[in-house]
Amino acid sequence: SHKFRTPLTHIKWATENLYQKEADADKRQNLTNIKTSVFRLNELTNLLIGVSEAENKSFLYNFEQIDFSQCVGRILEGYKSRLEAKNLTLINKIKEPVTVKVDLTRIQFVLQIFLDNAVNYTPEGGEIRVLVHQGGGSALCEIQDTGVGISSDELPHIFERFYRGHESKRLDTEGMGIGLYLAKQIIERHGGSLTVKSLGRDKGSTFRFSLPTT
Repeated sequence: SHKFRTPLTHIKWATENLYQKEADADKRQNLTNIKTSVFRLNELTNLLIGVSEAENKSFLYNFEQIDFSQCVGRILEGYKSRLEAKNLTLINKIKEPVTVKVDLTRIQFVLQIFLDNAVNYTPEGGEIRVLVHQGGGSALCEIQDTGVGISSDELPHIFERFYRGHESKRLDTEGMGIGLYLAKQIIERHGGSLTVKSLGRDKGSTFRFSLPTT
């Protein structure tokens, strides 16, 4: 899957170059469709690589000391336009600086998985609450939404590889059921833990994970 990246990058560059030079509206739309497809292929490639790395316990993580609260805050900034587009209310409950030692790229990926799901599966006008605080020697993060929720029979399987619940299949036909599996593997490699709670369908869900503090 690593070998997919080079030709995809070349297609992306060539498409962007053609798009900038093309004046015809129909041709620009076709180029936009190509760019969208390349972006999707890149996402799928990254997920496949992520599965390979997650299952290879010898794969090295690059740990660095960061302010976890600041990291979450930066990620949230990038979701403003998507939240506004669906008229979703974000309640930011990041309390104080919390220092952790993590592989930053992978932890950012984990946060994006949870936030993507919250945005994708919460109907217009809903609410997403993000909480970060410190307790018991851990940095604790909660992402709570008022979305479609998870049924009791689906909860035990939610972190299994390739598993997708009924509502997630209905709302996102292109999903692969890999994101939450990868998130769990990454958090556990950091020495943390991950849980999910939901009162059932249409009653929202809460993903909560911990990371050891330094």
